[in-house]
Amino acid sequence: MKKHDLRCVLIENKKQRVVGIVTETDIVRKVVLLDVEGKLDRAISTIMNRPVDFIRANHMQEDLKHLYFVKGRRYFPVLSDEEPLTSNILSVLSVDTLCQIQLLKSQPVGELIMVVIKSVGLLNRYKSILEGIGLQVKIWSPDADLKDISLIMVDLDDF
Repeated sequence: MKKHDLRCVLIENKKQRVVGIVTETDIVRKVVLLDVEGKLDRAISTIMNRPVDFIRANHMQEDLKHLYFVKGRRYFPVLSDEEPLTSNILSVLSVDTLCQIQLLKSQPVGELIMVVIKSVGLLNRYKSILEGIGLQVKIWSPDADLKDISLIMVDLDDF
């Protein structure tokens, strides 16, 4: 997790279904702070949280409110479909990410913020996620009018 700067990891089974989530906090509480022999040999199933609660991309606002305020979740895997398959995961949002997005939303119109994306697939995934939480997103094109764009996503494959 540290190598890739991840705060949580989704756990999948052999059928590529998401069956658990492990956060930094889980590792600290369920491994690091334990005073027992063999704590580093514990199976991931003893550390992970399950079942995983997901946000549906087409119900993002209501799912997010429920998971945060009612269930106290801090990480939110976003599904493009009802099936919790790894291929349907659009992203994993965190409370930190949502705070950053809220700050972006407060930027005055005309302020330019760029998010650099390496593939068209990711570009469209992030566009739907950001639009789902209320951000206006426009994809950059050479003829775009930049004066009233508050967020621009650029696909590096175009350069």
